[in-house]
Amino acid sequence: IPVMKEVAVTTYEQAGQMLEYFQDTPVERFVLKYSGWNRDAVQGKTVDNAAAVGALGSKKELRSLLENKKAAVYLDSDFSAVRKWQLGYGKKNYAAKSISNIPTALSVFNIATTFPDKNQGSYWLLSPWKLKEIGDKFLQSYQKLQNPNISLGDAGSLLYSDYSPENKTRDDAKENWAALMESCTAQGLSVLLSGGNAYAAVYADHLLDTPVSSSRCDVFDRDIPFYQMVFHGYIRLAGRAINHAQDTNTALLQTVQTGAYMQYCFLGSDGQDVLSGTAYTSLYSTDYTVWKEQMVSEYQRLAPLYRRVGDQEMQRFSYLTDKVTLTEYADGTRVVVNFSDEPFVYNDEEVGAKDYAFWLS
Repeated sequence: IPVMKEVAVTTYEQAGQMLEYFQDTPVERFVLKYSGWNRDAVQGKTVDNAAAVGALGSKKELRSLLENKKAAVYLDSDFSAVRKWQLGYGKKNYAAKSISNIPTALSVFNIATTFPDKNQGSYWLLSPWKLKEIGDKFLQSYQKLQNPNISLGDAGSLLYSDYSPENKTRDDAKENWAALMESCTAQGLSVLLSGGNAYAAVYADHLLDTPVSSSRCDVFDRDIPFYQMVFHGYIRLAGRAINHAQDTNTALLQTVQTGAYMQYCFLGSDGQDVLSGTAYTSLYSTDYTVWKEQMVSEYQRLAPLYRRVGDQEMQRFSYLTDKVTLTEYADGTRVVVNFSDEPFVYNDEEVGAKDYAFWLS
């Protein structure tokens, strides 16, 4: 008989052990985004309560994680997707509607078959007009955790319409999402977002998964970090998870090129085995013990650059050759990234193949 069961992939204790694993390294501080902790979100319900999943550990263990001095912990909550409507909420009044005024269920499609992925299931999108009601309830509950940090998932990059009889526009939906983020900052919460369009980025202290390259379609000749030129120096930016990239070295070079911080995605010691054959098989290469040496080594090398340009504007970006770029910051710091297979000489100094170098002002 098929049943739904909550299985811990990374418990609070295991997350704390990860941080302890890096305790004696030069890494000064982590920004930790902890996903899948909210009971309503895991069950696919409307997220109006900040109740934690019991399978992940006790309240004491959660408190210990939140108070870890090695990291700022951002508990992630996604308000958009609803897979199961609980008592008091119904898709007729709370789901975003199609142009035919019908609550429309969405699916995740398998790119290989072009058919809906049965492992992912279907879901509805919460109407933006109900966001204030849901958000206020959640934030009132969240404050009881006494955690000054919050992650709002894809709220900064997912913007959709609701063709309900109220005849609201997509721009009105944008204002509702911005109001939720403004409520978070008004309550003294530090906000972390994944992605981050202009309407949302202004409320964030940290942005993950920012673009580090174009789509690589034929119409694009070169990649230009326009996004970073706007936000670098004002918001802490991170690119995609390096350990999930097809070419981890290229992902690192793109991170350096765009002035972003390194991001990695890890699970508990047995987490990857638990997810085998599920809808989360994309979470591969997640053993933090395998990546420790490389992480620490790259951090040590980049730490002087991060300290210098973390609050500096990116003022100029140029191509020295088709595969060598120069990034310049407001204080005069220069970063050369070499994507080619041959060494490159810049100002009488050699930058190795598929490597980078920087000159602090």
